[in-house]
Amino acid sequence: LTIERARLAIRRDTAGQLHVAGLEIDPQVAAQDTAFADWVLRQRLIVVNGALLAWHDDRRNAPQLILDDVHFRLENRFGHHRFGLTGTPPKELAAPIDLRGDLSAASFADWKQARGRVYLRLDYADVAAWTEWLPLPAAIARGHGGLQAWFDFEHGVLRELVVGVRRHLGLIAIVQKGE
Repeated sequence: LTIERARLAIRRDTAGQLHVAGLEIDPQVAAQDTAFADWVLRQRLIVVNGALLAWHDDRRNAPQLILDDVHFRLENRFGHHRFGLTGTPPKELAAPIDLRGDLSAASFADWKQARGRVYLRLDYADVAAWTEWLPLPAAIARGHGGLQAWFDFEHGVLRELVVGVRRHLGLIAIVQKGE
């Protein structure tokens, strides 16, 4: 399956329901109904080239986030899954994102039994700017930098985390929110 230059809008409404390509998805129900996800895992190869993703988050009242020039590749063989995703967020937020994974799992229904490694590379990101879309445990006052991270997990448990961080323009300052 190959998809070229797709344009996809994803929206989360104030009630937490997702709207994808005209379909409404209840995340609580979707987590239990894995038929579509399992179908994806049975496809030998899925490739997406040059896509544009638009994320609208009404629940967080965040501005629209665009990820452009998205490339995705998923290879599945006998319960073994390898994927790669690259995409370009707005320049003021980050450099292109590179996310890769190598996982073993028979079904999304058994995701807690999965094992594998996930790699993330961001050569530059304005950490504070991402708080519009990402829930972080503390308010990030400022911070610019890049990172590479490897996550190894097994049976739903993080086994190893290796992170390399490069700072630019000062420190990443974390400010605890008051009660």
